[in-house]
Amino acid sequence: MIGVIVTIALGTRYDAEVLRAAAAGSRARFEGLPGLCSKTYMLDPARREARNLYLWQNEEAAREFFTAECLEHIANVYGATPKLEIIEVAEQVVNS
Repeated sequence: MIGVIVTIALGTRYDAEVLRAAAAGSRARFEGLPGLCSKTYMLDPARREARNLYLWQNEEAAREFFTAECLEHIANVYGATPKLEIIEVAEQVVNS
């Protein structure tokens, strides 16, 4: 499994209510997306950042999703260039 952490530094544009609404509004786009195991929307008010954690079945699926066009779309939505970190997931615990 591969994780991708997308960090968007928003500075003075940080607004938790707007970010929560954007997350709720985009949720349907990711439900059932091939290769995506999960997506978690996160907020860091101290750093004034939005972070999203994607868990993918494999690196190929992650790289197919995060195209130049996708990154441009993220930058346009948030008004800031996203930073991507691709990491290997060693283990995952899911409590339901």
